[in-house]
Amino acid sequence: MRIPIFLQAPNFDIKNVQSDIDATRKAFDDYLDYYKRKDARSKHGLMGPVGKILGEVRSGRRDPQSLKGYAIRVHEANQQYLSQEGIAALEKAINNLVGLLQPVPAGHVDTVVDRLDYALYFSRRKKVVEEREVLNCEFRTFLQERYKDLLAVAAAWGETISDWSRVYVFGPTSKTYKKASDTKKGDIAAFWKHQEAQAKAPAEILLEEE
Repeated sequence: MRIPIFLQAPNFDIKNVQSDIDATRKAFDDYLDYYKRKDARSKHGLMGPVGKILGEVRSGRRDPQSLKGYAIRVHEANQQYLSQEGIAALEKAINNLVGLLQPVPAGHVDTVVDRLDYALYFSRRKKVVEEREVLNCEFRTFLQERYKDLLAVAAAWGETISDWSRVYVFGPTSKTYKKASDTKKGDIAAFWKHQEAQAKAPAEILLEEE
């Protein structure tokens, strides 16, 4: 007769590593400031190689050096090359990640990684929304100087616009831009040139429709 063996899973409270999760999220957030995202419409677009790094960690790879090499290879495969500062930020983030997971029992790794994953996604999404609103405000100021009032903008664009808060700037691949009048497209093009002249143009178009 076999005697059943009961294995007690080690006690784990995620609250005990929350501060480490927060620090790791901040480190990856800093690293992603050096990553030139392709778009802001998807989780993958916002988080770039981080999703793949977390996937490697889920599969059991915890060696920091191999994770760093893997992340650099992802960059190279996408024709992106990190600066020295970007590499340093990546190293710090991966070191934090490995340190975070060292005391975490195997059965709880997914829970910790999920919390980190979605906390980082929220942070990146919030940053895009803030950047988008800054650009929209600058576009409205640009139009106010060009047209003086909202009625003149609406007449020029052939649209009904109830309030300045309803005026947005879009990228050239968005559906709204493609449907816009030639005058509106011209104003948007002039705005981007205005931004470039002030060295304020974004590294990529943020305002595609989602």
